[in-house]
Amino acid sequence: MSSSKKQELLLSCRSSIRGLYEALRDGREATWLGAEQTMKALTELDGSEAQNYLELLERWSRTQRLTGWRTSSERLRLGLMPSWAGAALIAPTETWVDLGSGAGLPGMAFAMLRTGRSGYLVEARRKRVSFLNEARRKLGSKHIEIKHGRIEAGSQLPEPFDKAVLLARAFAKPRRLLELADTLERPAVVAWLGEADSDSFSDGAPAPWTLSAKIEGEVYGAPGAILRFDRR
Repeated sequence: MSSSKKQELLLSCRSSIRGLYEALRDGREATWLGAEQTMKALTELDGSEAQNYLELLERWSRTQRLTGWRTSSERLRLGLMPSWAGAALIAPTETWVDLGSGAGLPGMAFAMLRTGRSGYLVEARRKRVSFLNEARRKLGSKHIEIKHGRIEAGSQLPEPFDKAVLLARAFAKPRRLLELADTLERPAVVAWLGEADSDSFSDGAPAPWTLSAKIEGEVYGAPGAILRFDRR
């Protein structure tokens, strides 16, 4: 990536961060447990962490299909931005697990904001685990861990992650996701859903879950919402 394109990317990251801060400031609700923490973290980001992550993702994407987005601009707008927004639904004291993290979304985006108390990124594909480990080193993210395996296949997480909030993006159909979270005895789930899946919970969530918070907007390139479900 040329120096001019790097500078352009950095400016785009900074602009996106300011825009998200303003959106959270104007639209936050009492149910957004981590809104204040997320807004504070956004003011402390200078854009360089996002730029470094996007450059690394671009380099790896030349040989590995980590995302369907072809440019850094798309990865910023469609990947990082919705992930950062979802951080507003995680309380500062909570731990979280990004299930099927893939290219590190939303987990790496959370790491940039120091979301919650700590986090765990779980990925079954070894090459993607290698990418996540390199991204963690490049970002200097000390409060996250990377695990190779499948939680749904019985992989165990050490404390304090055994009771962490489950994060899921394009992992499974939402009701199947809630069933899995119930089986794993998770206290809460935050899911990035398309419009149709989000609307399917307009009358509430199935027992033992309650729909406790919702952020509407573009989710990875299409209308949708970020939903938080808590165990009743």
